Amino acid sequence: MYAVAVGLVFTAILFMLIAMLGSDTGRFVAVLILMLQLTSSSGSYPVGLEPGFFRFIHPYLPMTYVVEGLRQLISIGEGTAIVRTAAVLAAFGIGAILLLYAVKRRRIMAEIKLAEGAA
Repeated sequence: MYAVAVGLVFTAILFMLIAMLGSDTGRFVAVLILMLQLTSSSGSYPVGLEPGFFRFIHPYLPMTYVVEGLRQLISIGEGTAIVRTAAVLAAFGIGAILLLYAVKRRRIMAEIKLAEGAA
């Protein structure tokens, strides 16, 4: 279930980036964010040993919480830590969906006004 939730969150983030920036630019930004997340999530290398920039962005990227949650799940860790990471991931997903909705609604309303003006 946790992996499904992670997939949904990252899908929502990708859709939001594509809606806001366009197809090519949104996908490019998504790849850039992925590269930053891989280096700063502390998944393969401890973030405490990395340069200050990666330590700074570490708590602001969703992959950090994915790695932490998966570590807790694999090691039969604390239930509260799993719930906390799931809640943070849900917040990222809900935020992405809300931004996606706002962007799409704004574009649809602009198209409606344009169509009404042409009629």
